[in-house]
Amino acid sequence: MNRPDYIFHYTSEFRVNQILESGELKTNRNSLKRKETPTIWLSTQPEWEDSALKCINFKNKEQQHQTIGLGRIVVPFSEQFITYGKWTHASGVQPSLVSQMKASFPNFDRTKWWASFRNIPQAEFLSVEYWDGEQWCNYYEKGTPTEYNGIFLNSYFM
Repeated sequence: MNRPDYIFHYTSEFRVNQILESGELKTNRNSLKRKETPTIWLSTQPEWEDSALKCINFKNKEQQHQTIGLGRIVVPFSEQFITYGKWTHASGVQPSLVSQMKASFPNFDRTKWWASFRNIPQAEFLSVEYWDGEQWCNYYEKGTPTEYNGIFLNSYFM
């Protein structure tokens, strides 16, 4: 399999500031409720795809962009990343959840998604970006919001 030079972590624009404050991309601890290994999801896809939506309440990229924004962090590809297929076996995920994920996103291209079981330190970030409605832009040139569209968000949306 041809390995890319870099890979993208998609998130909300609002969440980018929290990631930078923590100093690292952290594995998703919420998965512990399902007894999975905590995971960071990354994609080789340079354009947003709806399987990256941060909340099931958002129907598409535009809706999330208008509500909590779109953000992404670019990191170099690493041998520590595992394919989606390997993740389904190594993570402890229930097969029923894998089926639900596939049903929720019928156009999901699992060959583009990779997983990391370790945190990724900010020192490894190649770029931090937000979507302005037309293109990805340097996050540092925009500033760091403490609220988004006049509302404060909790972890449910991140």
